[in-house]
Amino acid sequence: MLKGIDVSVHNGVIDWNKVKGQIDYAIIRCGYGSDQTNQDDKYFKRNVEECIRLDIPLGVYLYSYANTLEKANSEAKHVLRLVKQYKDKVTMGIWYDIEDKIQANLGKNSLKDIITTFCNEIENNGHFVGIYANKNWLENKIDNSLKERYVIWIAQYNSKCTYNEKYHMWQYTSDGFVEGINGRVDMNYSYQDRFAVDGIKTNEIYTIVDSTYTHKDFVKEVQNAIGAKVDGIAGKETLSKTVTVSKRKNSRHAVVKPIQKYLNALVYNCGAVDGIAGTLFDNAVKSYQKANSCVCDGEITARNMTWKKLLKLA
Repeated sequence: MLKGIDVSVHNGVIDWNKVKGQIDYAIIRCGYGSDQTNQDDKYFKRNVEECIRLDIPLGVYLYSYANTLEKANSEAKHVLRLVKQYKDKVTMGIWYDIEDKIQANLGKNSLKDIITTFCNEIENNGHFVGIYANKNWLENKIDNSLKERYVIWIAQYNSKCTYNEKYHMWQYTSDGFVEGINGRVDMNYSYQDRFAVDGIKTNEIYTIVDSTYTHKDFVKEVQNAIGAKVDGIAGKETLSKTVTVSKRKNSRHAVVKPIQKYLNALVYNCGAVDGIAGTLFDNAVKSYQKANSCVCDGEITARNMTWKKLLKLA
């Protein structure tokens, strides 16, 4: 899981030298609306080139006002004009920000056609494209076929994302603080490290967060997998029977599935719950360990601290 920001002219002149060590990536606004130079973000060029200079992975977004197919096509051309010279540097995707009040009363089919028009034009020019929207719009306005076809960047300002369909990036607050940026800044988590045409097949790697999967459910499944008394209450017996699990040790043990489910529920992306501790599992465990002051080695060692944290015994 990567930590990132998204920025625009509203964030002022950013000291990217200070920002670099605090984030893993940045999504930069290129502008808003149709292909008019007066609607370019005036700090886009500076922000992009600073990220390139400092080797900060970057993506691009455009705020949409489109309510017709003609405007959607013009918005795509707006993005393409601005990213043309940076094509190989945009490794975190191009995102279509759909949330404006001018679009709120459009029917699902009309909105679908607008999004499809924009996305097709971006893809036809060799870029990776995704959709940004808030939870309400994703649940009620964005057609399901679009959510299957494109990667999703969801905005929900909360301690936990409660959207129960697939998503690849989560904007979790607009009230973040990053040294080098004056005032508040949008903060995000990304569950994969590339959104690029030469990258991985992103639709195969996403988190389905099961909000009904509780810690008690996790403990019961762990107890069943390790042969402890199944009561959902972790204690000395449960801890004593834990096994070492990692990408290298016991990678297919029965306990892997409940760990994958639980880490996904905590928004540490393990990808598919397949019972195999692979690369995503390793990355998720390391992220969890880092956040919980454990040794960051990707290994859940029998009876040791990561297990204690997972079982809430420490």
